[in-house]
Amino acid sequence: MPIRAFGVMLMEIELRVPMNEEMERLPEFGGMDNKHDHSNHAYTAQMLFEDEERMESVPNPLKAVIGTCLKPPSISERPSMRLAIHSDIVTPIESMLKQLFGTPDTILLKPTVPALEYR
Repeated sequence: MPIRAFGVMLMEIELRVPMNEEMERLPEFGGMDNKHDHSNHAYTAQMLFEDEERMESVPNPLKAVIGTCLKPPSISERPSMRLAIHSDIVTPIESMLKQLFGTPDTILLKPTVPALEYR
């Protein structure tokens, strides 16, 4: 499901660790060849999400969005999945960006890691 993949991606960006590396730490995946299976990434992200120590530096609004992405509401629980995504994912991210950077239309993000020079 693309929503879970978005949660995995947000977690990888925020914690600066690829899920493939996290999978290496879980005994369930030791020696597995199929580490690129999306369900394995979602499972690993959920295990990481439940690790309070690793998640303590993640801002609460972002933590809530990641949690919603990793365990999205079923379609039967919400009349419109589009509205659910907007209210539970898009709006919180937009609010967080406004708090951090001001007007989202004029945000100038600066990389935290120097860009690589290609020759």
